[in-house]
Amino acid sequence: MSDLMNDFRELIIQNLRHLKASYNLSDDTYRLFLNFLQLRDKLFIPQHEFKVIYSKEFSDKLESVDANCKNTIEDIKTRLQNGRDITAYLSRSVRSANSPAMLVRNWGIYHAHIDEPAEEGNKKSKGSNKLLFFIYDNDNVYFLDILPHPKGDTWFCTSLLEIIYDNDWKHLLNIVPGITNVEPELSDKQINNYMKSILIFVPVRDCVVCPINFGVASSGDSTVAVKTADHFFGSIQGWAIWQKEHMQQYELYAETFKEGQNPFDELSKLRLIYFDDNYFYVHDTHTDKIVKLKVKYRIESVKVRKYNASQEVIYFKPCHYYVHDKEANEIEKFIIHIGS
Repeated sequence: MSDLMNDFRELIIQNLRHLKASYNLSDDTYRLFLNFLQLRDKLFIPQHEFKVIYSKEFSDKLESVDANCKNTIEDIKTRLQNGRDITAYLSRSVRSANSPAMLVRNWGIYHAHIDEPAEEGNKKSKGSNKLLFFIYDNDNVYFLDILPHPKGDTWFCTSLLEIIYDNDWKHLLNIVPGITNVEPELSDKQINNYMKSILIFVPVRDCVVCPINFGVASSGDSTVAVKTADHFFGSIQGWAIWQKEHMQQYELYAETFKEGQNPFDELSKLRLIYFDDNYFYVHDTHTDKIVKLKVKYRIESVKVRKYNASQEVIYFKPCHYYVHDKEANEIEKFIIHIGS
């Protein structure tokens, strides 16, 4: 029987290694995948060239920073404009799969260390006392502010959300319609602590905002990452259930299958070889073909000739199903359409 879950675990580990991540190999597969999804977001690896836009507050502070900071900011800007990696300027723990970045998970706000340019060879720059806070959308990166390095529970700062609002970048905020105030009023430190495990609402000027993508789950994990992981695992576990439930059907009709038409034997030769955000890619070693399956797919429609009362569908698998003709005592194989 195929072990697609084990294949999936191996692919996750390969991806973590590709990202040069530190991770706990004793974690279960679900936790490894959650950490991979959140690490990928935390790393902020540009996939294309960005336009860099300065806020008014950032522009004002840029005039007063020293030459090293200006050179660093210019290097970060140039890298983003050319679609190049800026990992050298991110946190020292950025590659740790178990180290959460709550500003990213809740608000999509990143920070970069700007005291000095990255060393030759793109090595990690040293930690710094000044940070550049930024946010991005599909095409642009917005430099928000330059602030001292926060410590402890001082990472959240309402002023960053106010800068986004005041510069008319409201599309970067998740504004709650119809609400203008929240009681009781919370301090930035309280918000910082609450946003680690619950959905928090924050007054910003004349509106109220909540974290993008509904923030974090009670576990502190990104809500989007949890939903994504659930979809992936639901699909893989569905395959496992198919194999288990149809074992009895296979045994019941084993003598009826012609040689080389044993569906359970074919299913046992499936190997999960790759995945992206929307699809699994499965190699059928029996036919040497690659099958592309949408995450959390369902059988959308079946297009076959009408079968009579003597025919019975007896076995489903991801790409086709089998019909037993009781009168002819034969089994036919039909292709199914996989939908979203």
